[in-house]
Amino acid sequence: MIYQLSCFSSSSRDIEASVEVSLGDCLEVSYNLSDPSKNIFWPQSVSSPQFQERLYEATCFEFFVRSGEYYLEWNFSPNLNWAVYAFSSYRSTVKVERAKIPVPLVVCDHSDSSRVVLSAKVDLFNTIKNTIDIKPSDDLKASATCVLDLGDCLGYWAVTHSGNKPDFHLPESFSIKL
Repeated sequence: MIYQLSCFSSSSRDIEASVEVSLGDCLEVSYNLSDPSKNIFWPQSVSSPQFQERLYEATCFEFFVRSGEYYLEWNFSPNLNWAVYAFSSYRSTVKVERAKIPVPLVVCDHSDSSRVVLSAKVDLFNTIKNTIDIKPSDDLKASATCVLDLGDCLGYWAVTHSGNKPDFHLPESFSIKL
């Protein structure tokens, strides 16, 4: 299913964003971004993509999956670095053994800087088993977001915004039914 992402503030700067989400053997997300005015700053390329903390401080794409109070957060950088975080409740991180986290497959085409497509395949059920170790409920909910570095500020795009400031962790933000 395809979902539109909207900017938290009114300064969207002529940027359009959407995400396509499907769940089969793997969770697949594909972000499509249009930036005809080329406002977005892109992270530098890396020679070997790897787990990296704090990707959300620059342009990155995020995906959250919630089962009850527990939830996971993936960050995907256009330079193909990635991160996964586990939470037992609102912003309460769970320490996980990074070696047990299945590495997502991330592909990004930003050869035309006015149009970008980032796709990721995630082994959702093994990630849940190896991080928060719960039985996924039939009521899996998700949230798709992106943080965009606009030079003078960060812009926050999401399918659903809740609260009076950008906060992708609010339970009300999880509006996608998997």
